[in-house]
Amino acid sequence: MKSFLRTYSKSKNSALAERFLQILDEQISHLTASVIDRDPTLKKLYEKYEAGGSGHRDNSGQNELERAIEDSQKQEHEFRDKFQKEIAYVQSEKLLRSRQARDLADTITNPPWSGTERTSDTALRMIVDSMPKAKAVGRQKTIITPPVPISDRIKNAKESSLDYKVSKTDKNDKNKDDNFRELYKERLMGPSMFVDATSPKATLGLIGSMADARINAAIDQKTGKFESGDMDSVRGKPLDRDRLANSTDTNFFLNEILNKQDCLPPWIESQQGTQREISTFRLDLEKKWFNIMIRKLSDRFHDKMEMLRYLDTDARAISMAALKDQFTQSHDKYMSAKVDSLNQAIRSYNLQCPSSSLHKWKLVKDLELQRLYDQVRSNIKLLVEGWYSEQTTTRRIDPKVKGSSDSFIGVFDSAKGSLSIGSGSQYNVIERPKEQLHFWKLVKQIFKL
Repeated sequence: MKSFLRTYSKSKNSALAERFLQILDEQISHLTASVIDRDPTLKKLYEKYEAGGSGHRDNSGQNELERAIEDSQKQEHEFRDKFQKEIAYVQSEKLLRSRQARDLADTITNPPWSGTERTSDTALRMIVDSMPKAKAVGRQKTIITPPVPISDRIKNAKESSLDYKVSKTDKNDKNKDDNFRELYKERLMGPSMFVDATSPKATLGLIGSMADARINAAIDQKTGKFESGDMDSVRGKPLDRDRLANSTDTNFFLNEILNKQDCLPPWIESQQGTQREISTFRLDLEKKWFNIMIRKLSDRFHDKMEMLRYLDTDARAISMAALKDQFTQSHDKYMSAKVDSLNQAIRSYNLQCPSSSLHKWKLVKDLELQRLYDQVRSNIKLLVEGWYSEQTTTRRIDPKVKGSSDSFIGVFDSAKGSLSIGSGSQYNVIERPKEQLHFWKLVKQIFKL
């Protein structure tokens, strides 16, 4: 095509053919260099045989060109096999994603220039080398973030308000925990963390100093024995290790002092008080359950035998499902507050208790409600009989019938068939018998625990 344009331009002197020839030269110069252009030897051979034309080529020259091409391809394969790892690193480098970086990498991996390159490549290299290197852009001090969308702002505002609302209750619980921790810090960590037990100013240190002084005073400085007549009979005998198996001498003697003074350890007193409160609470709930049941039964039956016969059957009227709503409506707030108070007492006792085997489980409101209902329901017949016997033994107090002269002009005197509150009225006052407290019996039960 190129030779045709040249021949046509010389013969016809056409400006259009010359312009096409210039465009063709520019396009060829901008094309990527082929394998022959990269290798100087192949380029010389190609120009030699291309200039001579196809008529001047012989078989030896063609074979030489083929061998040169094969050698060039072989060298290129050897180069890529030898530096395969490095070429992979260069191709996977993130900094080589731009066109300029790829051109630079191709220039590095290509063979060095021999001085027979094209004028356009040489001029381009001179232009690139003459330009100063790009300055590195420093990191900006302020980072400008895009504005938050309105939907995200509304969502964040809702979450912030919810966190604030929840943190108000959490803050109170945290303050309670901090106060509780400060209150029981000495019991949890031991007094030796705060007071020097060996100091004479401390109670244990004072007792130890007095004991050491008395022991040293009782020792004979010459013989090293205690000044006692029983020393010879006791010396060399084994000690009684049973009482010292789980406690030091100080703890043993302090416990002996407490026992002689009839003093109980704090955790035992806390155990007794907690157990007493739990028993009282359960007894109170049993009474409340029985009052609801007997009120339900008395409204339906007016005879004792009918009520007992009904209790022998299904007795759905006093089932848990029928009475739970009424009980919850009347006593739910009291029961919740009482269970929380008892759980705090149980927690205090567990912290004071020296052994985990003696710890108590906290109360659960629903379990206590179900357990006490089952207990009352299993003994309902005995409780009903006791309730009827108590009703029959109530005392009836009849006031003295006084004359009508004591009233003021007979205004408050009782007439026939009428009930008045005057001195002449006839009415009965029903009082329940006084319950016996059994105080001493309760004291004995406390000390048996």
